[in-house]
Amino acid sequence: MRPESARAILEIADNAFVSLDGDGLVLEWNPRAAELFGYSREEAVGAKLADLIMPGRYHSFHLGGLEHLRTTGELGQFRRRLAVEAVRRDGTEFPVEVSATAVDDGGQLVVHAWIRDVSERAEVLRQLEGQLRGRDPGFGEILDGLAEAVTIRDPYHHILYANRAALRSMGFGSLDELRRTPPADIFADYLVHDEHGRELTMANIPSVRLLAGEAAEPLVLRTIHRATGELRWEVLKSAPLHDSDGRRVAAVTIIEDITRERLAELRDRFMSRASETLMTSLDYEETLRNVAWLAVPEIADWCAVDLVGERGDRQELAVAHRDPEKLELARRLRRYEPQQLDPTRGLGRVLLTGTSELHRDISDEMLVQAAVDDEHLALLRSVGFRSVVLVPLLARGRAYGVMTLVNAESLRRFDEDDREFAAQVAARAAIAVDNARLATARRETAQTLQRSLLPDVVPEIDGWNIATLYRAAPAAEEIEVGGDFYDFYESDGWLVLLGDVTGKGVEAAALTSLVRHGARFLSRYERSPSRILAGL
Repeated sequence: MRPESARAILEIADNAFVSLDGDGLVLEWNPRAAELFGYSREEAVGAKLADLIMPGRYHSFHLGGLEHLRTTGELGQFRRRLAVEAVRRDGTEFPVEVSATAVDDGGQLVVHAWIRDVSERAEVLRQLEGQLRGRDPGFGEILDGLAEAVTIRDPYHHILYANRAALRSMGFGSLDELRRTPPADIFADYLVHDEHGRELTMANIPSVRLLAGEAAEPLVLRTIHRATGELRWEVLKSAPLHDSDGRRVAAVTIIEDITRERLAELRDRFMSRASETLMTSLDYEETLRNVAWLAVPEIADWCAVDLVGERGDRQELAVAHRDPEKLELARRLRRYEPQQLDPTRGLGRVLLTGTSELHRDISDEMLVQAAVDDEHLALLRSVGFRSVVLVPLLARGRAYGVMTLVNAESLRRFDEDDREFAAQVAARAAIAVDNARLATARRETAQTLQRSLLPDVVPEIDGWNIATLYRAAPAAEEIEVGGDFYDFYESDGWLVLLGDVTGKGVEAAALTSLVRHGARFLSRYERSPSRILAGL
């Protein structure tokens, strides 16, 4: 489009048009802008836009945005639509919608903005606000009786209404207190992420998307209160409210607390995966390491597993954290752990009592008491311990070790439900350890018995070439012992004995031993193989 054509469009446009450079100085100012704000083009061009039309509370935001564009070079074809308040020459404020584009014009940053007066729409919102704030008390009572949180938000990110459940959820005592809080500060006390772990931005909130003219699917959020560590899962569902002309003037949002359901789902999924892992192998050390890694970061920020030796010494098995730098920190910390466990504290006490421990809040005083020197204390503080659960690996009355869960950077705090769940996980892990050790002991017994049933060496017999191969059938491979046997022994000649005892396993091997030694005994008195077998 030729410059003269573009200027002709700007002259007759119903909306104000403003251009400014990277320092915020006005480059262009169309007639509608002059009419709307009260400054002529001659007065506006060369002046700072913030000084002309922006309330003071927006100045830092405006200047910060310009600085970001200058330093990052993020120009291109990005667009933003903002609902804000502007100020006229006479000092009166009024609501506007701003659509802005930043472009690189021959190496110079230029921002073009269309500004629309939406005062009529704001009047509709004020009427709606009045109805919600008391002119229709029956409606408010109905909403206050709901268990779900309900909010109504205008295009300027102001919350017009919040029922009791919403106020309680956001930590406010009254709607007036909530309304006095800047929108950006409402969730300042919370860590807010979506269900995939991405940090929440205003642009992703369903009500904001709806009021920007976009479609908005329900959004699942995970919030953690920075001070208390309380974890909540919520799903946000929004719908638009329209004025008589069909324009979207507000959005109502229903916030459903799904914490109990989501935690149950996460725990069930973890328990299923952990159980499957524990059953995959009799190498219990490797399976316990895998379980520790399964626990982070959904169940805890850290997970450690320590086993106890026959002499009561600590044997570190696994430390899991998704950040490799944190793992190095853990290794440095573990050097301070004594090999001989103290039965009056920590792992040693849990092993001695067989009782789990929940330390919901880890204070700095507790770290000072635990530290052995200043370097150790600095390491403990760098972890940022918030909450700890220790549970014994207990099976058949024996404690095999301790599983430790730690929350730190996530700010979550464990509660009694978490301790109970951790105890269930530890119980299954302990049973796996116990079964694996029993199987190992049985295998060693079977191997010893098997060796006693077979000749140590194959004799050399004149006129014979003898070779042997013995392998247990698949059903017996788990304990490496079979019911078949062979033997060679000399008794006024050579006797070769081949046998097949019904069954496999330790019981069959025991019977094999009786048959083998019985045959040797009978061969002293009988030369006939049939009589020897009959004697058995």
